[in-house]
Amino acid sequence: LYQSDPLLLHPERERWREGLDRAGFVVAFADFLDGAAAEADVIFPAESYAEKEGTVTHPDGRVQRVRQSVGHPGGVRAGWSVLVALEAAILDEEPEFLSTPMVFGEVAAAVPFYAGMTLEEIGGRGVRWPLREAASALGASPLPDAEGLETPPALPDGLRLGTAPTLWAGAAAEHSPVLRSLVPEQRAELSAGDARRLGIEPGDEVEVSANGTRVRARARLRDRVPEGSVFLLEGTREENGTALANGHPRVVEVSKR
Repeated sequence: LYQSDPLLLHPERERWREGLDRAGFVVAFADFLDGAAAEADVIFPAESYAEKEGTVTHPDGRVQRVRQSVGHPGGVRAGWSVLVALEAAILDEEPEFLSTPMVFGEVAAAVPFYAGMTLEEIGGRGVRWPLREAASALGASPLPDAEGLETPPALPDGLRLGTAPTLWAGAAAEHSPVLRSLVPEQRAELSAGDARRLGIEPGDEVEVSANGTRVRARARLRDRVPEGSVFLLEGTREENGTALANGHPRVVEVSKR
């Protein structure tokens, strides 16, 4: 578990819990000893964002340097260093990579997108990929033939479930006295039309349910929510919206408590 809590963040939570229970050995990299990390056999303290060194690739294709601004406290090590040490121990070999530049060099050699890049080239301004030449060389999958596609079946009664991440749901905010007041309670965002139809007013406590699983939330009306849909927050410690998600489009019932 690399700085991730699947019980909070991923759909099909019960299957994740079953997988963790059946796993013979679980290793976690975590900032705090809670959630799924608390069930791990070995826990490595994870770096915070300010302790990391390396690169980050933005959605627009720009690769940017990430420089360490705070030293590692106590026994905290770079994530790549721990992974390399684990690999060396498992294979009974000497560690192959000893520094961040060595790791990036391996990435640049193995991943076509980064071919030829160096940390020196990225420097303080970053490098954008793919360039026109590289973009034209990338393979493209053929588009499917639109003819013969079946019309999707109509959705059953209920509302389409959507989930959305929030910056303030997570261990960092929960463990920070300054940020704790920003940790949100669960809210169900509905269109005004659906709220009127269901007899729900803003601020009402509602129950969102599917297949016996229920999540309680406060109703909030939003113009941007299309009719026929309801949105819940992901990753909240209590009444988590991902408890209803299963990785596929899902219809839920919304009722006033």
